[in-house]
Amino acid sequence: MAEFDSKKALAIDNRNRTMKDCLDRSFEQAKSIDMVVSFLMDSGIKTMREVLDDLKARKVKVRLLTSTYLNITSPTALYRIKKEYDDVFEIQIFNDSSISFHPKAYFFHYEDDDEVYVGSSNFSRSALESGVEWNVRLHRSEDQKAYSIFFEDFEYLWQERSIPLTEKLLKKYANEWKKIVRVGSEEQGETSTAIEPRGVQIEALYELNKTRQEGAKRGLVHAATGIGKTYLAAFDSVPFKKVLFVAHRKEILEQAKQAFENVRHCSTSFFNADEK
Repeated sequence: MAEFDSKKALAIDNRNRTMKDCLDRSFEQAKSIDMVVSFLMDSGIKTMREVLDDLKARKVKVRLLTSTYLNITSPTALYRIKKEYDDVFEIQIFNDSSISFHPKAYFFHYEDDDEVYVGSSNFSRSALESGVEWNVRLHRSEDQKAYSIFFEDFEYLWQERSIPLTEKLLKKYANEWKKIVRVGSEEQGETSTAIEPRGVQIEALYELNKTRQEGAKRGLVHAATGIGKTYLAAFDSVPFKKVLFVAHRKEILEQAKQAFENVRHCSTSFFNADEK
């Protein structure tokens, strides 16, 4: 542990020490934070939820630079940050689709020093805990030249090569996004069996949550055929213990049964002309 607390360069390979363990400590102590990751995944937010909640409680400001490069960043992750941590997170999107965008660095600013973790870990569960990743930690006071190169480049990308993540931009990305499925590669779209909202569903869930936070007790979603309204209902029902799904045809109820069981992993029963 002495090595971990020292200001010497620290190698992190997720075997002897995980990236999450290191970031947990730094998140807890930092006065402000800058992050640049090529891909942002919802699993990363869930993995780091405890420290993110603490940042929100302490009102620690975070600048997050990410990208929509290759459509890998999860719209759900972006919506989740805007919904739950918008008061402390400022998000910008790299704005040049003609070149690849692949940096991963986490800058932590303290009262008497700064440090950066730079390497291969994006913001996903696999990259932070279990994947084969190589990262190194540098302190500004001990490695000023290397630290300055990374931080000055971050500032350049933030100021000159990126744009704010507006509601309009997020909705456009969510509508165009298609889930990439590659078995065994979380960073490339989680797993082949994951069931997640996509496209217009993500936008609808975000708006429904927003109206509830504003005090609304009822909501109405009007959408075209084919966007997956039954699955949307199942996704929206997750926070609730019991759900009543009403439809005018038995076939719709049977389809809904499958959707709700897939999303909620719950038991279901019917109340209709045949079963009670």
